[in-house]
Amino acid sequence: MMQADHGIRGTLHSVLLVGAVAVFLSACSASIPTATERPQPPVTQIPSEKPTPTAMSSAVPETVIVVAGVDVDGLNVTVSGYVSGIIEDGGLCRFVFTDLDSTVEVQTDSIANASGTSCRSAQVPVESLSKGEWNVALLYTSVGGGPVTGVPVEMEIP
Repeated sequence: MMQADHGIRGTLHSVLLVGAVAVFLSACSASIPTATERPQPPVTQIPSEKPTPTAMSSAVPETVIVVAGVDVDGLNVTVSGYVSGIIEDGGLCRFVFTDLDSTVEVQTDSIANASGTSCRSAQVPVESLSKGEWNVALLYTSVGGGPVTGVPVEMEIP
């Protein structure tokens, strides 16, 4: 009876060994890509060459004063600004200085840039403006004739 026991155990060990090897090999072969299966790289977004329209393109045009102040040498007041919402050459930029008693105006032309219209810098002799508080407004007349305004800024003449 011992021989029968030995034979059954041997057969049982063989079956278990073959089963374990089969499970091991099947797990290994599942992760190896075949010739028709290729690993796919992760998908990434590539930005387009075209710029996305911004809110400015549909915004109401307005003027913005960038600089309004007395130069370091104290001889002139320099002003500059731009127009958002319009891109064109040849418009008219008018910088208007006002206080309680008087108005002083200087004009420049405009230059188109990538995001709007720049007004060339202008200078007013400081002796043209009395000492005290002044409001400076930029008024733009488009090539098409439409007026554009913005919020005036305050400046001090010492």
